[in-house]
Amino acid sequence: MDIVEIDIGNLYVSDINVRKTLSSEDDETGIIDLANDIKTNGLINPITVRKVDDKYEIIAGQRRYLAAKLLNFKSMTCHLLGVDTQKAEEISLVENVQRNQMTTSDKVRAYSRLYDVYEGNLDKVIAAIHITKATLQKYLKMRKLPNPVLELLDSKDENKISIDVAIELTKLPPNTDITEVLNKTCQLTNTQKKDAIKEFIKN
Repeated sequence: MDIVEIDIGNLYVSDINVRKTLSSEDDETGIIDLANDIKTNGLINPITVRKVDDKYEIIAGQRRYLAAKLLNFKSMTCHLLGVDTQKAEEISLVENVQRNQMTTSDKVRAYSRLYDVYEGNLDKVIAAIHITKATLQKYLKMRKLPNPVLELLDSKDENKISIDVAIELTKLPPNTDITEVLNKTCQLTNTQKKDAIKEFIKN
């Protein structure tokens, strides 16, 4: 691994990054706070990149990169790795899980992708991100839910669903319209939603 200084115009966020969009108010505030910290203390941890053609793909450090752009940095100090796409994705996923305050839906996607990268080896995923087997299995149960449903795990209004409700939704018969089920239970508490979905499955 080499430490190099790279023109910020030659850096770009990798498509493999689990946090592809940082658009919420909390994200924007976090980037501004990080930029202020970097302005005061400098960039303590270089970002991690790999060379792709004549550019450098950011494997780990998207938020630091965005903060540096806010500060109009001309260049950034980077860890330059010579890794293939699969290894780059593994590094990106693990770094994001360990470093960021990820949303619940982000965790479902990240844990699921790591599970795929490690070819279904639960022990490797557990060793990489240091969570219990029970917690990992709970998140993996939600991996097949549609994205709009996963986003409800992060909602801050009355549409928010709990992890327990999401897991119950995974037990619905194939071809069930999950959105319709949620619409019919929207006025219920999460505990009531869970019980209603159980009753629906039973009947």
